[in-house]
Amino acid sequence: MEQADKKNFMRFMLLGRALVDMANENSLDGFKEVFERSKIYGDLMYWHVQKAFKESIRQKHLQMIEYFVDTLEMSLKEDSFYGYLHPVIFRFSMDEKKGDADEIEVNRLILQFLAKAAGKEGLDQMEKV
Repeated sequence: MEQADKKNFMRFMLLGRALVDMANENSLDGFKEVFERSKIYGDLMYWHVQKAFKESIRQKHLQMIEYFVDTLEMSLKEDSFYGYLHPVIFRFSMDEKKGDADEIEVNRLILQFLAKAAGKEGLDQMEKV
């Protein structure tokens, strides 16, 4: 696409960047709007969507994470998430040492969503940690 239609490719990249920005800003309505416009690219948008999902986890935006897991049915079984869960758990365990009860609760809620996204295999993987 990049070589055949540069204008269309730039639109694809800009929509993708907008998806990640909306996840970073915790703008669920903005994300939904951009996501609807980006559907013309079909499965090509997966890379951008998974980057937005990872960004929402990094920023700890619960509303966005819930949307990715429950509505978009993101799965941690995809290759792009290989090895992703362990660093997140490690980061959250380091956060827990700070003793902030609110942050601990947010981390636990995020892990519940990630366990759902990982499915049974992900839960087995989490038990080994």
